[in-house]
Amino acid sequence: MVAGGLYMTSSVQTRRVRQAIADDSKPFKELFADQAFRKCFKNGFDPLEKAERCPRGFDADHPHIEWIKLRTFFVCKKLPTKEFTSEKLAENLALDFRQLLRLNELLQKAVDGDW
Repeated sequence: MVAGGLYMTSSVQTRRVRQAIADDSKPFKELFADQAFRKCFKNGFDPLEKAERCPRGFDADHPHIEWIKLRTFFVCKKLPTKEFTSEKLAENLALDFRQLLRLNELLQKAVDGDW
């Protein structure tokens, strides 16, 4: 598996990323719509840990409330055996990690308050 983003976030990190998404979700929408990113991580954020209700202080009608409900902000991709044993494994992983860097840069800006 290849994964990246924020996993097991602190409450401060979670709040800041949620607030960034609520304030301006365009950077995340553009990343997840980007062809190169979708090729690697077509499912977007993994909804592994998600609040059942709208977090306090956020609009339940926000168009990206499902992202705002997340408690972790990461993407993952399972590698089939064929890809894992391929001669192009290193090349493919390099492509995946370039895309993960893009996500991590967005998340870092949100956590740092540079949104």
